[in-house]
Amino acid sequence: MELILGSAQFADSYGISNNKSFISKKDLKKIFSISKKKFFIDTAYTYKGSLETIKQYNYKYKFKINLKIDIGSNKDYQKKFFERINYCFYTLDVKKIYCIMIHDTKNFIKLSKNEKNKILNKLGYLKKIGKIKKIGFSIYDKEEITFLKKVQNINIVQIPLNIFDQSLLYNKELLLLKNRDIEIHARSIFLQGLVFVKFSKIEKIVGKKINKIKLFYKKFPTIEERLYHCINFIKNCEILDKTIIGFTDYKEFKKLNDIFNKKKTITDYKPYAIMDKKILRPYFWKITNTSFK
Repeated sequence: MELILGSAQFADSYGISNNKSFISKKDLKKIFSISKKKFFIDTAYTYKGSLETIKQYNYKYKFKINLKIDIGSNKDYQKKFFERINYCFYTLDVKKIYCIMIHDTKNFIKLSKNEKNKILNKLGYLKKIGKIKKIGFSIYDKEEITFLKKVQNINIVQIPLNIFDQSLLYNKELLLLKNRDIEIHARSIFLQGLVFVKFSKIEKIVGKKINKIKLFYKKFPTIEERLYHCINFIKNCEILDKTIIGFTDYKEFKKLNDIFNKKKTITDYKPYAIMDKKILRPYFWKITNTSFK
């Protein structure tokens, strides 16, 4: 499985367990220098400062950039969508981007058939002329997978997946996408850092009883154990092609990378699966000042 570097913390703090602000330039340079291959980078139009930071290093390291862009919900969606694409090309100062993903698939689904086709045809044209190599969708729920079964000429589907959020892993329709040679990428493998927060604070954040998380913490009481098993879970998901990792410094990145390079162990993680979206989806949480401590 190949790693993709999440860039949300390249120039901004991201995730409820991050109290370090953003990654230093010194650490970024060390990270980018350790690989002989081009790194995949996951970024988005909405990630504050990310594009500008990537640009600084892309001249030397020539990243493969996966770029997520929102359709939005306003009537001038199409104009704004392609204005955002142009803005990202300009800001990154590149002529080619590896993949453009529709970031808000739910809004895309609400469009008329004609409106959807206009966007897909334009993305197809960008692919045909070599401006992008792949077309993708970032999704949340099984309903979006059902919709994507009908969409042709897509190459990547990005899904939330972690020890607690396993619902899409067992979705038969996701396997149908995989059988069409569509790559499946995982994101939010640490549930936006929730697994590193003190257990006593988690219930206040999600506003719900969290028996499955309590069970996980009891079984794996240290951060190191939880980190290992979050990654080991992902490594056991054979449907995945790539996974996005977020980090706040070089030391953290190295620790994650070292665990990914270890041999996986077969472990049953089904007892920790949660179905309640109000626990699994960060946009429902009551965010407070939390940290690893």
